[in-house]
Amino acid sequence: MTGKQATQNIKSDRVFGQTKNLSRDPRLGTTHRCGFSMCNDDFLQSLTTFGVPMPNGSPEFHLRDRPELEMFFRPIADVLAGFARRHNLILEKYYHEAPSWTCSFRHPDGGIARIEIRRETNKTVALVWCWWYDDYERLTRFLKKLKGEPKLLDPRMLSSELEISLKLILSWRFGAWDEQYSGYDSWKNTWTKQQFDALSELYPTPTI
Repeated sequence: MTGKQATQNIKSDRVFGQTKNLSRDPRLGTTHRCGFSMCNDDFLQSLTTFGVPMPNGSPEFHLRDRPELEMFFRPIADVLAGFARRHNLILEKYYHEAPSWTCSFRHPDGGIARIEIRRETNKTVALVWCWWYDDYERLTRFLKKLKGEPKLLDPRMLSSELEISLKLILSWRFGAWDEQYSGYDSWKNTWTKQQFDALSELYPTPTI
């Protein structure tokens, strides 16, 4: 793979679903933010401990690791795309270069939720469920997360597990958080309350 092809792949990791264009939202100007980009060190460390690697980024990923991951996910790619399409989710590959595909959406009760399908071994995947809510006034992120047991790489079984996963996250009660992380002073230095609230609107609401 050439350097140019690697660059093209970086831009094509969004498989299905679109967020609104941030640069066209008058409430946001040209500010950009997605997923975990506003996390502090404690929050990132909790994800790493929980089994969600957050690499700093390496050009070698697209030259060395990505081709192997593409081969791994190929048998279940249609299942993941179909799931995202049916439920109006954003399907994205290798977020932060993690060995996973993710389905993200705006939780009806507030905040952003994500179902991560990540490679555990050469023959298994595990589902990781995560829901976080950012409180602008308290400069705090609240988080609920859960990881399932490794499952064989079986498209039919995975399709059923994904449907169960979505219902699970939607059944979680707002406020029953596992963890919280404070100290996001940069939020008020970067966005007004209106701009901050508009960020969650960039994600789609799931259809059941």
